[in-house]
Amino acid sequence: MGYLIFKNKFIIAFSLFLAASLTGCSNPLTSVLNPPSTPSTNTSYRPATSVLPSALYHVENTSLNTNSHTVTLLVHRLLPRLKGKALIHRHASEQTIDLSSREGIINFGTATYADQTVSRIRVVEPTLGHTSLTATINKTPIKPSTHPPTFVAHTHTLLDMPVSYPLSSPPSSSISLPPPGVRMDLTIKSIAALTAQPSAKLAAILSIGQSKLGTPYIWGHNEDRGQYGFDCSNFTEYVYHHALGYLFTTSSKGQYQSVGVPVSISDMQPGDLIAFNYGSHVGIYIGNGQMLQEGGGLKKVGYLPLHQGSYWYNHISAVKRMY
Repeated sequence: MGYLIFKNKFIIAFSLFLAASLTGCSNPLTSVLNPPSTPSTNTSYRPATSVLPSALYHVENTSLNTNSHTVTLLVHRLLPRLKGKALIHRHASEQTIDLSSREGIINFGTATYADQTVSRIRVVEPTLGHTSLTATINKTPIKPSTHPPTFVAHTHTLLDMPVSYPLSSPPSSSISLPPPGVRMDLTIKSIAALTAQPSAKLAAILSIGQSKLGTPYIWGHNEDRGQYGFDCSNFTEYVYHHALGYLFTTSSKGQYQSVGVPVSISDMQPGDLIAFNYGSHVGIYIGNGQMLQEGGGLKKVGYLPLHQGSYWYNHISAVKRMY
């Protein structure tokens, strides 16, 4: 009997691992959780016995309750205090999230259901009983802010996350510098100046982006914050930040909605920010039918095809001119 139980658990765990390995930033694992059929009137949860430590977790499943607009993430801890680049490369995947990253939780939930209204995010780990991290967004639909919100701990709801909503940029045939949704970071020296020629800006983007080839995928991580790894939208922000001095939201849905000047797909040029599936994934077009991005099934920074007829080309939701 003990052997059969172990065997069944192994099969379930292997199935979850296989499913996760086939998903990317743009196609998160869909849920087998059963959300309530009616909106919950209880807005609080049982208090945790302790605050969850900073660590990396694997998202096993997700669910969206379309009545209460609540996303639930079912997670398990990868390894206690997972540290070291070698261990992260070995164990991280595109379902890896750092629960100490407030924006990572929001980014995962809103990117997973980019075409849906999301007003609340719950992160639960069954082994911790009723322990949960809860991020609340006060308005719907989600339009993540370019400014990181503040978490406030309460007795039952551990994390509360109000978010403001930037408006999408209107289509335009010309572009101001910096582009909509972007502000300049005057504290760093970017490779290319704001007034540099487009060729110099593209060269700067390639220099920064290619220097991170192979960096693993971790939701909510950005090396500007001293963390190792990126998710797709933290990677694009990092590249434009160091190449051009740009600062903007690190939310993939926020980049889709409010960053850059929208142009037609037929006008796509190297250096453009590309959003897919309503902001569930983002990358940078670098020319010759290729984009440079984090994740997208690779589990790391790398190149993916973006020519007509390719998978990603067929899922473009927006092309954003950045200079």
